[in-house]
Parts: sequence; structure tokens; C-alpha cells
Amino acid sequence: MGRAYQVYVAGTFSDTMTLDGITLQATRPHDIFLAAFRSDGQLLWLKQPFRGSVELSARSLRPIFSDDGVAVAGTFSGTLDLEGTELVSVGQRDIFVTHFSDAGTMSFARRIGGAGDDVARTFTHDGILAGSFTGEMDVATGVITSVGQRDAFVLRIDEQGLIQSPQGFGGPGDDEALEATTISTGELLIAGSFQDTLTVDGHTLTSEGGTDIFLVLQTGGGSRSWAVRVGGVGEDVPLQLALPIEGNRMALLMEGTHDLAPGGAAAGQHILTFDDTGALTWALQPPAPVSVIGVTLILRVLMLGSFDAPFTYGQTTLTPVGGTDVHILSTDYNGEPGTARSVGGPGDESATSLSITGLGVVYFTGSLEDTVSVPEGRGAASNGGPDALIVRIRE
Repeated sequence: MGRAYQVYVAGTFSDTMTLDGITLQATRPHDIFLAAFRSDGQLLWLKQPFRGSVELSARSLRPIFSDDGVAVAGTFSGTLDLEGTELVSVGQRDIFVTHFSDAGTMSFARRIGGAGDDVARTFTHDGILAGSFTGEMDVATGVITSVGQRDAFVLRIDEQGLIQSPQGFGGPGDDEALEATTISTGELLIAGSFQDTLTVDGHTLTSEGGTDIFLVLQTGGGSRSWAVRVGGVGEDVPLQLALPIEGNRMALLMEGTHDLAPGGAAAGQHILTFDDTGALTWALQPPAPVSVIGVTLILRVLMLGSFDAPFTYGQTTLTPVGGTDVHILSTDYNGEPGTARSVGGPGDESATSLSITGLGVVYFTGSLEDTVSVPEGRGAASNGGPDALIVRIRE
């Protein structure tokens, strides 16, 4: 997603894709596009920069480096052609990082990986890349080695594409970092999943079930370090970690069960907020039949997802117009249900990612069939089958 005055979107398409007179031709069943828009929705550029077997996560596209352009991280195998620059994987899968200027010009492309399986999961606005690796991972400045089957890694990419402060950590099972970001006091916050035990910064966590969630704060500009386990007896997975634009409270969207608050033993999605000491502040479980794909946090939490049957949230009842609609739910500062809005039409609509600016503007991407209307009274129509959807609304 993007900034208040320029919005970046990545996604997949099949066959052909036409936007504002520009047509792209897919070279494989699901090809990747990259586009830049002005904040009023006017297209600035549209391109098809990735040629090869590529995977992008929903949070691998971020404006970084003093707001100059956008950086993209992902996972690839074989040979990846990035606008004439070829990267060749040396293992099962490797990681690529590339940066495009505001004008759409690529400034660098870098491969990261080793002989094992290396996967990128998230890439933050301050250049932090996180994911998982097996065996030995070449990080240019040296090699980090897994201690178990699959370990978590975190590193930083600078403005020239160089790697800084690489680290790997884990235990005997499968471990993975899914989110990592720097909080305002300079400390690094990492969220991920682990099995058996996980050791990081002198803290050892033990899983209560098959897979549990870890939250770790590593000392940076401050002097604190802590680790928290979240989970129950089953499989528990972190879906997203959201930080406020100001302040150090954090919100975790997870799937599974937990034992940190009443109601946590009910299987499904949960949203938990923590303060910067790792203490739980509140928790809630979205009502059925709601599915949440993303959260943001300023003074309140916004939840974005889809629903296919009527449900009541706080004082509002939402009913889908067609088969599946998109919902936007909020809480107040203490986690009590707040507003509820929907975006939908006669077909099926879905949401894939969510972003918010410091001006209270919310962007989300997804797909639509037929036509769709948004809370501000504007609408859009598809050009045939399911089409990509970009929506800008006020929080």
C-alpha cells in the first residue's frame, strides 16, 4: 500500500490486464503487476517487473527510504528477471529485494539465501525483512545457520540494498518470523510462530501445543528485552501485527486459541493488544461469520475482512448485499465494539490488504464481481470476471 499522496499496489492477473489505456500480457497463469497511483486515484504508472516463479506476501510491498518510491520483497525459485537484471536462486527458494523510485525506475535488485529453503514474509517501511530459512543462509556479510528444522530470521536492508544486522533464531522445531518492526523507542518488535521451544536474546519459550506464537522485543535504543508466548493446545498462528503511528501499543491478529483472557479458548480468530512491556491490555474475538484479514491501530483498532451472512457488531447489524461483502469494523480505545461499515454489491467481494495513513485515510485492496458501492457513496464495476479493487475511505 502507500502514503498519503502516492499509493502503491501489487497483485496478480491472468491473460491480460488493462488500466487507463495500458495493457499487460501475462506470461504465466498468475502474473504479478505493480502500479502507482496518486492519492486521488489517478494512475501514475503500471508495470510487470517480475518474470519468473515469484511469490509475494500481502505485507511485502512498502514505501521506505525517506518516502522515495517503494520496495518489494518476495520469494523466488530458478531464474528471476527483474527488468533485465537476472537473479538466480542457489537453493530450493531464495529471497529477492528490489526498489522502484516514485517514477517507477528500478534502483537495485538483490538476492538473499543459501542452499536451503529461504522465505520472505514481511518487509517494513524502515527496511526490516523477516521470514524463515533452513540450513545456512548467505546474508552477504556472512552466514547464519539454523539450529532446528526451520528458523526465523530478521535483517535490515539499507537504501543501497545492503544487508545490516542479520540474525537467525529458533529451536528444534519449525520457527518463522512473520512480522517485525521498530517501535518509537528504537527497539525491534518481532512476531512469529514456533514449535517445541524457541530461544532468542536469552529468553526461552515453550509451546503449549503444536504451534504457538511468540512476541519478542529486542533492545535497540532502549534497555529492555522481553519475550511472550501466545497460544493454546492446538495450532496457533499470527496473522498480522499492527503498531500505531504514534505510541507503543501493539495489536496482534491471530488464528487459533490462547489462554491470556476469558474467551481465548474458543477456536477461531482473536485480536489482542499489548503495551510496550508485553502485558495484555484487552482481547476480543470477532463475531461469526466474520473473517478478518488485516488490522490497523491508531487510538482504536480497525478490522478489515469479509462476511457472507448477517451479523451484529455493537449497535450495528450488517447484511451482505450479494454473496460475500467486505466489512470495516472498529473498536474504541478499550476494545469495545465501535462502528461497522460494509462495502459490497450483487457479486462476491473480498479484501486482501489494509493500510492507513497518519491523516486517518484508509486504503484497502481486494477483488469484486459485478458492481460495488462504498460508504462514501462512490462505486466501481468489474470488466468481466473478478477484477482487482482499490478503495480509499476515511477512518
